[in-house]
Amino acid sequence: MDVNADVRRDNALIAMSANPFGKNYPNSHKSPIVKRAVPGSGPGTQLHHRAIVTAYEPFFTGLTANEQLALIEELHSMGVTVGNNPENITAVRANEHQGGIHSRSKNYGFEIKADDLRAKEGANAFLDKIRNSSYDERVAMLPDFIEYGQNEVDRILRDEMGYSIPSRQQQMDSYQAAVDNEHQNIVDQYYKNEKLKAMGMTDKFNQKNLDKLLSAVRVLESGEVDPSFKGKAGDKVKTMLSGETVSDSQGAVVGQKPVVFNIDKGSKVFVHTNGNGNSDGKKQAEVQRAFNEANGTNGRPRRRG
Repeated sequence: MDVNADVRRDNALIAMSANPFGKNYPNSHKSPIVKRAVPGSGPGTQLHHRAIVTAYEPFFTGLTANEQLALIEELHSMGVTVGNNPENITAVRANEHQGGIHSRSKNYGFEIKADDLRAKEGANAFLDKIRNSSYDERVAMLPDFIEYGQNEVDRILRDEMGYSIPSRQQQMDSYQAAVDNEHQNIVDQYYKNEKLKAMGMTDKFNQKNLDKLLSAVRVLESGEVDPSFKGKAGDKVKTMLSGETVSDSQGAVVGQKPVVFNIDKGSKVFVHTNGNGNSDGKKQAEVQRAFNEANGTNGRPRRRG
């Protein structure tokens, strides 16, 4: 059974709007999230997908979700963003959208008309060959499709209609920056996990890890901070508790400033220090911030069950 062109387009747009590097883009380009991210968007304008959805639909139809995600990266690495990624969208004057750039792209032949006209002109048989081809075969078609199709409609939009759009190289650079950022996050997470491992913990925070963390920062009955609490944040806590500058060493607790843990099973955990009512209030806040820094909570208690 034939699938309506609008259904094909909507399904393809959702697939194209997946984000390999984070939260997916909204399914609708009319979403406020998208509109806010597109320069020049506002009254009297309409949002135009430079990588026209119906033109790229055959490349996405019939692929698995993983293949569709990979195809997005293939295109972005070639300098073409797709779907509702704001980098793929240009705000155009309303009278230059459907009756402007889309009309010109159809005249050029890059954008093919709706299903009823495609059937009359035999275009669907050609497009079905793309829809039924393998992932590798589709990727192999893209360089020519971009060179003889996308490049021309971008030229029309930029040179003939006067809109500012990113170059192919700028979009390739955007993709490379996203790849580099993803790689750096993986490296950072690795070193974070190594630090946790050194403390006998994992990145899956649980009650056992909480017990170890509390043990690491408790004040011993001897009046000394547990020496297993190390690092810059640990030094800061020790310095605050001892009143002395501490660097990877332990300091004696001065005055009535014990660390207090109010913990009910299955509830939020708050860590704070008790002051003596004089100048300790300020130091209490400083110790609290230091502990938050060490615990990675930024002052927000975490709920653990």
